[in-house]
Amino acid sequence: MSSEVIAPGQAGEIRARFDPKNRHGKYKKNIRVFSNDKKQPISNLYLVMEIAGKK
Repeated sequence: MSSEVIAPGQAGEIRARFDPKNRHGKYKKNIRVFSNDKKQPISNLYLVMEIAGKK
């Protein structure tokens, strides 16, 4: 996590890790992004994944 300032209209990068070890099937995860945006101070990134493997 950095304290980088991202001006309106600019883009940034978010990195996340998920360890699929010993998991299988469908997973839904949520990443919450907090900002100083008065109209939308919290944004949610919804991830849906399916892990193939032995049950």
